[in-house]
Amino acid sequence: MMASVEKLGLRKSLVEQWPLWLVVLVVALQPIGRLPEVPLLVMALFGLKDVVSCRRELFSNLGFRLFSLLFLCFWLPALASLPDAVNVEKGLSSTLGMLRFYLAGIFIIHRLDTLATHRLLSMAVAAILAFWALDGIVELLVGRDIFGLSSGSSLYITGIYGDNKRLGYALVAFLGVALATMVSKKQLLWSVSFSVLMLFVVFISGTRMAWLALAWFVFFALAVLWFAGYRPNRKYLAGALAVLLLVGAVGSQTPSVRQKVSASLAAFNGSSLDTASSGRISIWQTSVDMFSDNWINGVGVRGFRYAYADYAKADDMFIHGEEQKMGAYHPHQIVLEMMAEMGVVGVTGLLGAVLIMLYLLKVLTAHTHRFSFLYAVGIATLLMPLNTHLSMYSSYWASLFWFLAALLFAAVRAEGIGANKN
Repeated sequence: MMASVEKLGLRKSLVEQWPLWLVVLVVALQPIGRLPEVPLLVMALFGLKDVVSCRRELFSNLGFRLFSLLFLCFWLPALASLPDAVNVEKGLSSTLGMLRFYLAGIFIIHRLDTLATHRLLSMAVAAILAFWALDGIVELLVGRDIFGLSSGSSLYITGIYGDNKRLGYALVAFLGVALATMVSKKQLLWSVSFSVLMLFVVFISGTRMAWLALAWFVFFALAVLWFAGYRPNRKYLAGALAVLLLVGAVGSQTPSVRQKVSASLAAFNGSSLDTASSGRISIWQTSVDMFSDNWINGVGVRGFRYAYADYAKADDMFIHGEEQKMGAYHPHQIVLEMMAEMGVVGVTGLLGAVLIMLYLLKVLTAHTHRFSFLYAVGIATLLMPLNTHLSMYSSYWASLFWFLAALLFAAVRAEGIGANKN
């Protein structure tokens, strides 16, 4: 009888945690195209309900207010770019489409309101990332992952992502969430082991964007800890350096890393900087020219690809190369993206977003043992102006960014930072 009662209680607990399982599902489905949009859409519908029925509770909370301000920093510039957009239909669909991420974020902030829920979430995400990483190592060893997938190129290790090169920066994007429980419980051995696994797989993935993002993640974490008064132990520093050297030595023997490092060093061996950067210099020059001609509100959100041919040089590889005739899809740099597509208005919005994150990181210097600290480090990494990543307004990257932002501000709410919990 007692066993039946306990089983019934466990089943009820699992049912009551359905918002958590929806969130976990978004993470688990990341490698499968746009399928994560399905649970996000469900969240958005419930988020709309939460806005109507719980608006007083939401507006009284710092996490919700900061999330809303951060969203407006990107949404209002997109809206302001529409009157002069080179492709109004694309710009309008992207701008209106962003609202689903905001509503899904409200759902997450409102429903994931306990530390116990965030502990479960963190452990689930850690398990998912560990599986992705180990799957990537399988591909490195045998040429295909456990599902038979392969990147089809020696330049990249993609694991479960197949022919998509997102494995490396997906691991970095979710790293803060995955580490939160281990760090909060001071599980040093698990934290170090997990971090080494992530570091190694990000390195062998061959994605330079992910390498840079991981470096910024470590930098932000150390910077906040430093300002919080923590000083590193020399033994820990020596151990960290030894681990880095070991990962670098082993990883550098893989074809993906060797070829990417060779390509990066090509500029010092007589090749052009543009070739070494996979055409990034041409894209960035075109972005600047686009901005100078549309400096107030840009060419419209997601309009970069449609205006590219009008501003590209005559020998631009993205116009006259073998693979593309239309031009580059986006600037591969967040500041230049805001400049080219939304002008000064967009840059102002980005500055506002950076200031919000700096304010939150300052607040969290007194809460570095909490979940929101590592969540915030992850978001600060994605917003770092010196990154070179996907478009902030693309369906994939926007859904990922706003999903992680919502988790951050849900943790702020759950931990009662800046407000009393109801």
